[in-house]
Amino acid sequence: MKKILHYVSKMNRAGQETFIMNMYREIDKSKFQFDFLLSDNSPGQYDNEILKKGGKLFYIDLNKNGHFKALKNYFLLRRKLYSLAKKEDIFYIHNHHAFDAYLSARAALKAGFKKVIVHSHSDSAEYHRWLSRLFRPLLSHLPVIEIAASEPAGKWLFSNDKFKIIKSGIKTQNFLYNKQSRNEIRKKLNIEDDLVVGNVGRFVPLKNHIFLIEVFKYINDKIPNSVLLLIGDGDEEQSIKEKVEKMGLDDKVIFLGSKGDVEKYYQAMDIYVFPSLFEGLGMTIIEAETAGLPCFISSVIPEEVNISPLVYRYSLKETPESWANKIILNINKTKDVDRINTSYKVQKKAVDLGLDINETCKEMEQIFLDPKI
Repeated sequence: MKKILHYVSKMNRAGQETFIMNMYREIDKSKFQFDFLLSDNSPGQYDNEILKKGGKLFYIDLNKNGHFKALKNYFLLRRKLYSLAKKEDIFYIHNHHAFDAYLSARAALKAGFKKVIVHSHSDSAEYHRWLSRLFRPLLSHLPVIEIAASEPAGKWLFSNDKFKIIKSGIKTQNFLYNKQSRNEIRKKLNIEDDLVVGNVGRFVPLKNHIFLIEVFKYINDKIPNSVLLLIGDGDEEQSIKEKVEKMGLDDKVIFLGSKGDVEKYYQAMDIYVFPSLFEGLGMTIIEAETAGLPCFISSVIPEEVNISPLVYRYSLKETPESWANKIILNINKTKDVDRINTSYKVQKKAVDLGLDINETCKEMEQIFLDPKI
């Protein structure tokens, strides 16, 4: 059995972590075991599921502040990996900053790992972009397996074209339009007669919630019986709630927190709005499309998410009012769309394009087992 050690901060319901768990649920467990090295020792939302599946959770206490913290953390990681390299077969780094990825990969190679994977899940970074660009050539010079969620994500992290695109597959069957789930959730939230605008994402700056709230304000001004469902959690949640209160939208914006059954909530939505500043792929857009939803997204998101005719791309240089006006116009165009039929068509296309997690697992299994890489 091959043991794969995933290196992330914490196993919460976020994009790359959800991708890992989707893969873990579907991969052949007679051949592969997933374990996790976590740099944050606070409880994660997926921890219990990992432990039930037989996975192990290891922790490393990294320096968060101070001079030379990166160098100190390199030696801490290298020391930790010396013992783990005797138990694990593959070290799998999930990162989108070349400096951090380079140090982690180098530490793993020095500690004795024969196979190291670096997976880019984003096409930019939230901090020190210049440093990431500087370390791209050094990272690509290491004997590591380069994987990216999309072409832009690969070009962002790696300086060569050796990277392999592995799309972040989802369990497409789970997101097919379900009228019963729609009615149950809408009744539960008392939004049966409303236009429901939805968004799924962590409350972090790159998800651009402030802009989203401003767009929704203009939508609500013209369509008073509209509500906004926000699914997710994160450091910025409280500041977003304060923004909502300041704009007088308290009874129009519903904060649902992180959801383990998020697929049911897509059914309750009427449209999906996602003005993210950057994405490696944008898994939640694929989920929303598979649920048959018209998706209004920022133009910076990779083209690979365009798997249905119901994706509308707008520039973030446009005003929130412009977004709202265009969204309202297109709502009227798409209101008579057969959502059930659309959902099944999108699901089939997602499978054909390798966006189903079973297809993802087939590709990853080959990488895990191939002795040449």
